[in-house]
Amino acid sequence: MNMLNGRIRIILLFLPLFFIASGLSAQVTCHATAPARVESGRNFEYKITLNEKPSAIQATNFQNFKLVSGPNQGVMHSMVMGSGGMIQSASYTYAYVLRADKTGTFTIPGTVFKVNGKEVKSNNVTVAVVAPSAQSQQQQQRQASSPPDISENDVYLKTSVSKSNPYEGEQVVITYKLYILANYDGGFRATNTNLPSQNGLWTYQLGDQSEELRGVNETINGRSFKVYELKQVAAFPQKSGEITVTPMETELYLRVYYQQAFGFPRAQDFRINLKSNSIKLNVKSLPTQGRPDDFSGLVGNFQLKSNLSRSELMTNDATNLTLTISGTGNIQHIPVPTTNFPPDCDVTDPQLSDNINTKGNMISGSRHIEYVIIPRSSGTFKIPVVHFSYFDPGSGSYKTITSTEYELKVEKSEGENVSGTSFSNQKEIQYLDRDIRYIKNAKKAFAPKKENFLFTSWYFLLLVFPLLLLILILSIWKKYNDDRKDVVALKDRKASKEAKKRLRKAQSLLKEGDKEAFFNEISGALWGYMSDKYRIPRSRLSMETVAEKLRAKNLSEEYINAAVATFEQCEFARFAPGDASERMREMYDQALQFMSNVEKK
Repeated sequence: MNMLNGRIRIILLFLPLFFIASGLSAQVTCHATAPARVESGRNFEYKITLNEKPSAIQATNFQNFKLVSGPNQGVMHSMVMGSGGMIQSASYTYAYVLRADKTGTFTIPGTVFKVNGKEVKSNNVTVAVVAPSAQSQQQQQRQASSPPDISENDVYLKTSVSKSNPYEGEQVVITYKLYILANYDGGFRATNTNLPSQNGLWTYQLGDQSEELRGVNETINGRSFKVYELKQVAAFPQKSGEITVTPMETELYLRVYYQQAFGFPRAQDFRINLKSNSIKLNVKSLPTQGRPDDFSGLVGNFQLKSNLSRSELMTNDATNLTLTISGTGNIQHIPVPTTNFPPDCDVTDPQLSDNINTKGNMISGSRHIEYVIIPRSSGTFKIPVVHFSYFDPGSGSYKTITSTEYELKVEKSEGENVSGTSFSNQKEIQYLDRDIRYIKNAKKAFAPKKENFLFTSWYFLLLVFPLLLLILILSIWKKYNDDRKDVVALKDRKASKEAKKRLRKAQSLLKEGDKEAFFNEISGALWGYMSDKYRIPRSRLSMETVAEKLRAKNLSEEYINAAVATFEQCEFARFAPGDASERMREMYDQALQFMSNVEKK
């Protein structure tokens, strides 16, 4: 009896659980959840939980949010003790990763599922989207769950000019800059850059092309960008009116790092074709008022210096007059000023030499004009001042600069009456040490006649020598042709030879610490080796063809994966943060190991 009462008590104890479990299994539940408050631009999870497995998702509506990923499905099993024993149940989850790109309060309508032939709808969820904090803006990209979508407002080229309304001939600096959203700047490489020719502009490329590009931070409309100056050009308008600065084009390889949800950081590579904007210059004509008669046509800011090497000399001796015009402007277009020399002096044509500085942010330098003056008679002569006129755009006026006036004192030399020769045409002047040659008048002694060369041993040797030389040349030519017919061997030798040559150069660059040139040599050695080794045109080379050829060589997958990794790392190692010298040593060792593995097979 007591045993029976005990069983009844146990049944009564679990009876409520049985009814609860039965009720749960009879009714389908569908409940949606999401954070009540999220930051714009940041991913969040929207999740629906059901107690029955649906056969299909009928409808979703995320119109105010961007779907990043999903649905990600999951199931969780549980057990409940009932009168008949253990009762199993399960809950089914469907998770979506969403992102809001604008602030406000938005409602996610219920998601509709089909369960047991009937439609089941979850509850609506309201989400308040707020502006991100400064700290979360910096972390946002690193915590993204998928590769970013790069728009034309995230990465672009921009052309700017130092002055849009210059004078004709005035120096204008054209700058081409690359803008990359700061979160996306994981390293880049610009290739096939087309620096356009500019119609109506005389141009010089500025800057030191060997310098590594360094980005600066710039905030544009509240967004942080990394800005790189790709090219800078000094341009001189050759005519007045409207001139269009044509845009620059480049192919950009960009690496972006992002972090998967609950995963490790990943890298995504993008290839983007970029084209900058064009700009119109409204070029003003130079004013006619106040223009000097000897105006040089130059626009800028100039100085004039002169120097006479000797002011006291003898007749038929030479002295040098040097004019140096320096400043900022189109140095190569500086004309030779008009100079009036004394009629008793012969003067050579001017010798020109230019010193142009293009490594700054504008064209500057100097032009040296040198004359050789040879007085033909004694006396005191004056070398008058030299005038040079130019237009100064800063003051909007013409300016004239002058040289120093020199007095030349010439004494009579002993040979003046003998030579007495003067060249009326200055272009016919020659240096005296080149024009007059010493004539040797000594008598030549005659040697006695030697024996006849005919039929001597040297005669027969020289007679046979051409035949022997011909046989040697034919032998070398035959061997050369035989070697060329063996294309495979020739390509193999060429591949190894060229690769070793470039690796030796890379090793010297490694010691010098020249990162950019080092990675160029390593990349050229690897791709050139594969092209020559397997006779693949450079245009068809890719990571896939490299892996395919290495598999055909019966290399292990371990070696193949290491080789592909070497090629990939070589392209972007120069942009990765950290110790460049360590990366260079690693890349050099990997390239050597890769070629060694291939040659062994």
